[in-house]
Amino acid sequence: GSLDTTFGAGGWVSTDLMGDDEAAAIAIQPDGKILLVCTTVMDFALVRYHSNGELDNTFGTDGWVRTDILGGDDKANALAIQSDGRIVVVGKAMNSDYNYDFALVRYQENGDLDLGFGENGKVTTDLTNQHDMARGIALQPDGKIIVVGPVKRIGFFHDFAVARYANDGNLDTLFGAGGWVFTDFYVNHDFANAVILQPDGRIIVAGAA
Repeated sequence: GSLDTTFGAGGWVSTDLMGDDEAAAIAIQPDGKILLVCTTVMDFALVRYHSNGELDNTFGTDGWVRTDILGGDDKANALAIQSDGRIVVVGKAMNSDYNYDFALVRYQENGDLDLGFGENGKVTTDLTNQHDMARGIALQPDGKIIVVGPVKRIGFFHDFAVARYANDGNLDTLFGAGGWVFTDFYVNHDFANAVILQPDGRIIVAGAA
């Protein structure tokens, strides 16, 4: 548990993106580089470091990229690295009705948006016409993308939601009802926060109910 003093300055790194930054999730590339997904000034942000904690200036601009989804309040919550090196970040994006939608963004290995994914690299999904907030992601071996999070359905109550997307960002309509599944436990606040795939392909979602 001792700090690794070979990393950063005395074992830690601090990066100021735009003054109001919140890191949410981390992943390690096969080459050892570190990806950190954040929210900065109400937009998605993705930062890449070398294994020693230095910013990787070959990624985005000076080591990081900022992405606005729908022009409103966005929050990035999770990320996954595909087998081809592309990076998928998920979270929530405020729409024109001031409700949140599931939001996905896919980046190339160098931090550029993957323009072949969704609309210019971005996907938003309004599941309930209320607040839909993606918090977890898992990648199937066939390239399909599983996204989970809480959705607001009845009054102030929330349910688990699981949505599946094809590799191009379109909803997989063969999954659930039109591409998603809702689960209500106690007609109360059910928040899905994380997801993992079993070797047999079944999906485990964890959260609070």
